[in-house]
Amino acid sequence: MPYNHSNQFRYTIIRGKAKNEIDNLLPLYAEIIKNNTPSPKQDFDAAFNESLQRYFPAAAKKTLDNHRTEIAGKLFGMFWTNSLGITDITARTEKLLLDNDQPSFFKDICLLAWTNNMKIQLT
Repeated sequence: MPYNHSNQFRYTIIRGKAKNEIDNLLPLYAEIIKNNTPSPKQDFDAAFNESLQRYFPAAAKKTLDNHRTEIAGKLFGMFWTNSLGITDITARTEKLLLDNDQPSFFKDICLLAWTNNMKIQLT
């Protein structure tokens, strides 16, 4: 089957300085989330930042917030907050904690992205 660029898309999993540390950060995020959920969003936010600060003592609040919201939260979907404001761990993160299978973790993210992309194209 010849390559057809219109049938392909590229998905960047992580950017910036953290991309070189992702093998170490992913299990760290998972442990922090497991140890601090379920809890009210404000409590979770503070606990996540405080826990991560132990590993990055020189990190600014903005950097810690970015790790929590943009990387662990939005990009990796490792936790979610319900309509009552309670933050909890996702099944994807629980599976990662059980088997530490990082390729499977990222395949799940890519499958979800591909599935959502297909739904958009079909509508």
